[in-house]
Amino acid sequence: MNTYNDDLFEEQLEFDNYFKTPYALYKSKRFKHLSIYARSLYGLMRDRISLSKKNKWVDDYGIYIRYSIAGMMDDLSCSKNKAIATVNELVDAQL
Repeated sequence: MNTYNDDLFEEQLEFDNYFKTPYALYKSKRFKHLSIYARSLYGLMRDRISLSKKNKWVDDYGIYIRYSIAGMMDDLSCSKNKAIATVNELVDAQL
C-alpha cells in the first residue's frame, strides 16, 4: 500500500538527483546570449552521456546521446517549437 510517507520519500529521492551545468555557460561572454532553456538542456544532455557510455553508443564522431524532441519537451516543460529552437540555439553556439 502506498502511503503519504512513501510518496514523500519517493519525491525526496527525485529531489536529491542533480545534473551538472558548466559555470562557463553563465559567466563566459561567449555564452551570455544563451537562454535558460539552452543552458538547462545542455546540462540535461551532458547528464545523458553516462548512459551513452554504459550502452557503448559510439560512432565515428564519438559518444552520442539519444534524446527525443518529446523528451526535451517534457523535461523543459515547453512546446515542440521551443524545444527545436533550443536545440538550434545550442547548435549555433557550437555546443
